[in-house]
Amino acid sequence: MSEHEKYVVFAPRDYASILRRIIIAIIDVALLFTVLWGTGFVLARKYVPQDVINMPPSAQKQRLINQHMKPVQLPAVGGWLLFCAVYHIGLRRLPTGTLGYLIAGARIVDAGGNVPSWKQLAKRFGLGVPFVGFFGMAYLTCGQNPRRQAFHDRWSGTWVVRRSAVPEGPAKPAYQTKLLGPMLLTYLDLEPLESGAS
Repeated sequence: MSEHEKYVVFAPRDYASILRRIIIAIIDVALLFTVLWGTGFVLARKYVPQDVINMPPSAQKQRLINQHMKPVQLPAVGGWLLFCAVYHIGLRRLPTGTLGYLIAGARIVDAGGNVPSWKQLAKRFGLGVPFVGFFGMAYLTCGQNPRRQAFHDRWSGTWVVRRSAVPEGPAKPAYQTKLLGPMLLTYLDLEPLESGAS
C-alpha cells in the first residue's frame, strides 16, 4: 500500500451541497428541541400541581410553575445535553447516521472515506454546536473549497458526502493554514492524486 492509498476523494457532485446540509441541520435541531419540549411537558405534568396548570396564563402562574420545576430543571437540561452528544456523536458512527442524515441521504467520512473516529466526531460536535447553532454560520464556509467542508469539518478532518457515494480515486494530503482571530490553525485538506503518481 502506498502512503497515499489511505486518502481518497469523491466526485465533486458527491460532496453534500449547502442546501442538503441545512436540511440535515433543520431536521436534527427540530428533533432535539422536540425531545426537550416533550421532556419539559412530561416533567411539568409530574411536578406541577394540576390546580396550577389549570390557572389562566399570568405572571403568577409562571412563577408557580418555575418554583415547582426548579428542582428538576438542571438535571433535565443536563440529561438533554448528554442526549444531544450521544445523538450527534454516537449515531454518526452508525450506517444510518442521525435522522437528518438518513432523510437527506448523506453520511460523514474521514480522509480515507471511512466512518470517522470517536475523537473526530466529538471534536466536530464540539466545534459545530456554536457555529451551526448561531444561525448556521458554519455553512458559510462550504463554498470556499471544492469538497464543501464547513468550519467544523475542516478542523475535525471530516467530509459530508451522499450516502451512495464511492471514492473517485486516491488523494494526497494538502495541509491548509487559516487565520482564526489571532491564531494560525492548520487543517488537513485533500487533492486528487494524479494518475501515475505514487
